Amino acid sequence: MEPITAIATTVIAVLSPYLKKGVEKFSEEMGASAAQKVKGFLGYLKQKFVNKPETMQTLETFAQDSDAHRDAFAEKLKQELRNDETLPQSMLDQLKTLELSVEVRQHIEDAQRAVGIKKVYIDSAGAVTQKKTVRVDQTTKNVEEATGIEDLKL
Repeated sequence: MEPITAIATTVIAVLSPYLKKGVEKFSEEMGASAAQKVKGFLGYLKQKFVNKPETMQTLETFAQDSDAHRDAFAEKLKQELRNDETLPQSMLDQLKTLELSVEVRQHIEDAQRAVGIKKVYIDSAGAVTQKKTVRVDQTTKNVEEATGIEDLKL
C-alpha cells in the first residue's frame, strides 16, 4: 500500500468508530482519554482544511455518515496529501500522538479472500516498525478453502 493511501486509511480507521458511536459511547468503550485524543485529531483536520471549502465539506459529510461517505473522504484526503508536501508528515506526527491501540479479531468460516491487518509504528526518529496484530495463518487454520490471503498494512 502506498504511503498516502496508508495515511488516509489510518485516518479513516481512527475517526470512523468515534463518528459512528458518538463521543459518549466511544468514551465508555475506549475511555475518555482516547475520545479526547480523537476529538483533538478531528479538530486538527478541520483546522488544516478550514481554507479548503470542498475538502471541509467532504470531511463534514463524512462526519455525519462515515459509512456512506468513507470513499469520497478517502479520495479527497489522498488528493490533499498529494498536493501538500508537508501534510503527510504533519498528519503522521498527529497520528503518533494519539497512541491508540486497536485489537482486531476475525472468525472465518468460508473465505475466498482473507486479509490480515498490521499496525505500523513510527518512532520519534521517523523509523517505521511493524507489528502484526492479526495472524492470518492462525485465523484461517479451520478454513477448508481460502484463496488470496494477504496482509493489509496500516
